[in-house]
Amino acid sequence: MTRKKQRGIMVLLTLYRATSYDIIFFYPIQLIFLYQTRGISLAQNVFLESCFWLFNFVFMTVATIISEKITTKQATVAGSILWIISVLIYLQPASSYYYYLLLLAEVIRALGLSLKSVADFALIRDVLEQRGLYDNSLSGQKNYSSVEGNAMAINCTGDAIVAFLSAKLMAISPNLAMWLCLASCIYGLVLSCMLPSQPKHNKPISTEDKKSTTYRSIMSNKVIATVVIHVFIVYGTFCYWENLGKNLLQEIQVTAWTYGIIMTLLYVS
Repeated sequence: MTRKKQRGIMVLLTLYRATSYDIIFFYPIQLIFLYQTRGISLAQNVFLESCFWLFNFVFMTVATIISEKITTKQATVAGSILWIISVLIYLQPASSYYYYLLLLAEVIRALGLSLKSVADFALIRDVLEQRGLYDNSLSGQKNYSSVEGNAMAINCTGDAIVAFLSAKLMAISPNLAMWLCLASCIYGLVLSCMLPSQPKHNKPISTEDKKSTTYRSIMSNKVIATVVIHVFIVYGTFCYWENLGKNLLQEIQVTAWTYGIIMTLLYVS
């Protein structure tokens, strides 16, 4: 592969990963969009966010099973489509059943994130490996780290910019910021369709292997079970306090500009 093609594939993978960590632009505007333009209370916002992370935790197992049946590229495309559907639900007009639609959107968004989380690590690694850009050497690992690091930087920078500009966007149109979020999802879908196709790597698993790798046998290990439970509780607690903190900013009635600046500083840091 020529150096130009190598740079091209690195750029494609970086741009794709920047859109696949989570819905880009979504979190800086989610709360302020629902609270100010759709009339969703702060308590309801906390409940929605809690449901999302619970669904995401449960769907990780479902996504693993699905990814065994399809290729990693198909899983990322499916995840992108699910994200588009979830944002479209958010953009529905306020109504008596709008909150129930939001709960459905959280289920769909969580499944989309789970599919991408399971598939993307293998997909990025395999694409680089097949082109001689990834191995156990320092330079091979550097290429992978470059893709992930640059993608995360782009993702956080985009969120920071939108957090700062969200007040201005919503002043132009209440739905404009969420439409921008939808555009980023469509852009992510286009990039996921441009990714090189990956073959299935799943080999038939013998009955003996299945018995030795069941969840029950894994969780029977007290050390592993303790780590999993600890991570679940700590991560869930941090997510709860993070969302509660954003709700507190709205509760004390900070201006939209102040909220955007605070969120920008958080993403930059």
